[in-house]
Amino acid sequence: MRISHSLCRLVLGSALLLPFLSHAQSPESVYLADLAKSNPHVAQQYQKLMQDVANNASWVKDFGTASPGQTVSLDGRDYQVFSGCKPHDCPRASYVVLMDTEKQTLTQGAFVENKEAGLGLDSSQIQWLGNPELDQIRLMAPALF
Repeated sequence: MRISHSLCRLVLGSALLLPFLSHAQSPESVYLADLAKSNPHVAQQYQKLMQDVANNASWVKDFGTASPGQTVSLDGRDYQVFSGCKPHDCPRASYVVLMDTEKQTLTQGAFVENKEAGLGLDSSQIQWLGNPELDQIRLMAPALF
């Protein structure tokens, strides 16, 4: 029996994609702003988490230019990672927050400010919010840049 090379490539390619599919967005993906409108507790937690940041970056109060949440897992617990950036200037400033989906708590996050020099990035400053643990930082970090 001879298996075609095309079939082998299809099977191998599908197997390689499986780990990435677990992080794919579901059709019911939600934006943090919409979740905050429907859940005052989440809105209150977001405001508290971003309180210090909002003093210098008022755009975070309105969630900025945002992406829908993405589900990630850590130690058997699901989290939603929400991110947003400064409107019309995403490369300059962005944030990410982590919500425990079971408890509906939003208590960790990060805010990043980038400084450019010439044609490239000169420096970045990350302000961690809510004292996240190292594993939680690893969940949020990919959304920061």
